[in-house]
Amino acid sequence: MFSPHIDQLTITYAAVAQHGALIEFVRRSRFRLIQFGMATLSLPLDQYHISVAWHGERPVALLLATPAANQTAWVRSCALDGISIAYHAELIGLLASTLIYHAPCRALFYSSDHYDNWLSDILRGVGFVAHNTIIALETHHYKALPHATPATLAPLGLAEYGDIQRIDAQAFDPEWQKTSHDVRELTSGDGLSLIGVVDNVPVAYAIANWHDNHTTFHLVRIAVLPAYQGRRIASQLLNAVLEHGFVQGAARVTLNTQRNNYAALALYTRAGFTATGEQYDVIRAQSHGVAE
Repeated sequence: MFSPHIDQLTITYAAVAQHGALIEFVRRSRFRLIQFGMATLSLPLDQYHISVAWHGERPVALLLATPAANQTAWVRSCALDGISIAYHAELIGLLASTLIYHAPCRALFYSSDHYDNWLSDILRGVGFVAHNTIIALETHHYKALPHATPATLAPLGLAEYGDIQRIDAQAFDPEWQKTSHDVRELTSGDGLSLIGVVDNVPVAYAIANWHDNHTTFHLVRIAVLPAYQGRRIASQLLNAVLEHGFVQGAARVTLNTQRNNYAALALYTRAGFTATGEQYDVIRAQSHGVAE
């Protein structure tokens, strides 16, 4: 099959009208990376930031980012088809540079895994720098934290999705905040999703999901409004997650957190969590698409 030389390609920032066809290109590509699986490709089409390489009118490679809060975005997917592997690194670098200079966001982030350090290396080569490190923790038993019931816990429902974003906006930097699409995806399975209410005000939440054939219960997030921190609401939510997971037959409960989130690490250590040794480097590039 003919493989065009990189000099024969045109690289652009994709218009929204092109997104549908480009998502289909990702689905059928022979070489692709998609973080979070097909859920990454199920966003509304106007939510994506995509740089694309064209051979004539045919897409042959792209780099895709999805939005977080406050005009930030995460690189989540790359795809190439009909391009010689000898050109992959250079082409992905050009696609990343196009995102940096044209994506309408303030900053782009990428979190690497053990299987995709190659992409981190390419992104560092075009301006991404170290931002943070995510570490993985686990526990194999339920060690209840000191009993506390400062909040009323209830199942998280559709009506609370706005509350989740309000809590996130105060509890986390923009790149870590969950979008409404994130919350829908995370609460669509058979895991556990709880909202914590104090004096009729939603002030905290927790989401956990099942993995590995229902043997691993993964804590996606515990968040508490800053004004309500220190009241053991996080401990209350963590107890509920651990009890649910182990009662339902989990062999282990896992979570990821930022290496410098010392308050969270102290809480998880008290609950019996230990580091697994897995870590994920987060890198960041300032985008020129939106002025500060």
